[in-house]
Amino acid sequence: MKYLEHMAKMRLFKLDDIVLLTGNINTAKSILSSYEKKNYISRIRRDYYVFLDFATKDPVASTFEIASHIKEDGYLSYHSAFQYYACYNQVFNELTISSPKKFNSFTYDFIEYKSDVSFVPLQIDTVADGKIKVTSIERTIVDSIKDINKAGGLEELLECISLVKNVSEEKILEMLKYYNEAFLYQKVGYILSKYNERFELSEKFYKKCKSKLGTKINYIDKNQDNVYVSE
Repeated sequence: MKYLEHMAKMRLFKLDDIVLLTGNINTAKSILSSYEKKNYISRIRRDYYVFLDFATKDPVASTFEIASHIKEDGYLSYHSAFQYYACYNQVFNELTISSPKKFNSFTYDFIEYKSDVSFVPLQIDTVADGKIKVTSIERTIVDSIKDINKAGGLEELLECISLVKNVSEEKILEMLKYYNEAFLYQKVGYILSKYNERFELSEKFYKKCKSKLGTKINYIDKNQDNVYVSE
């Protein structure tokens, strides 16, 4: 019982954390097994646990917290980031976690935690007193336009963007410069122009995006090849 207070403070912890606490791997495994049987803690996946509320027996950590701590360098991205920012139409029973190294997807408490491999180091914010890691709203928008499927499709993506209150022009351009894809400039410029009454992006921004226009015909959503706009 003497380790419960430490676990309650950690909220989320792994086997290695308890080994450090006890000084012995066998002791750590024994304690974790005992506490799990008594419903003090719950195993999320192998060697990864969450503390449970004594009254409700629910995890004390949110799904976003759980997702953010699967990998040390992992963070919420795409539609999952939109969900964190409360900018979404459809609720998905899955969360996408980006990190440089892939992990095996798994389900815990009816939520599927899916791995996305990404080496992009920009605009990863630590929020909620360090409990959650998530892409900035600007990177979330650019990433989702870049890979529309991971945002739940074009219609859902547009719904998500329509609920965003404001964006930083500089941060959007930072992401576009990093990816350096002409077509992405085109798509981002066109889609965001539909919400410019709210975002108030500068003419300079749109000129930058339009400067990438070429003669090649591209489609906003490759899975809906009827979505074409000459502009």
